[in-house]
Amino acid sequence: LHILIAEKIIFQFFFTLLFYMQRYILAFILAAAVGTIGGIQGNAGALYMLTGLLMSGIVKTQTEAAGTTLLYTSVPLTLAGAMEYYRQGNLDLKLAGILIIAGFIFSFVGARLNYYIPEKIVLYSTGVLTLISSGFFFYRAYYN
Repeated sequence: LHILIAEKIIFQFFFTLLFYMQRYILAFILAAAVGTIGGIQGNAGALYMLTGLLMSGIVKTQTEAAGTTLLYTSVPLTLAGAMEYYRQGNLDLKLAGILIIAGFIFSFVGARLNYYIPEKIVLYSTGVLTLISSGFFFYRAYYN
């Protein structure tokens, strides 16, 4: 009887461990894909990460995806790509400084406001802004 209980506990432990590992393995694969695409396109990949976290079910809510994505796109990640663009002479340091200061301040403001705006509104606004951005890039690619 004790052996059966021990086997059941061990099985549950490994099943739980596998379940949680699967989430982190999926997160690693997502980060590798988004990091590569972001490096190629010159963005931190926040939109892709936000979408990937929600679509894959790695996180449950938009606010959890937003917080996780903001930390993901923080300085260590983006600095690696920026260093390569700087090395190739494709980085305006003064402009970047202005963007960093304003972005830092208003990212905090936006994060505070997020708790007062219904998740549905945030998701709709993300979708609309993504469509507008997509339209711009399709237009730019076609006419360039």
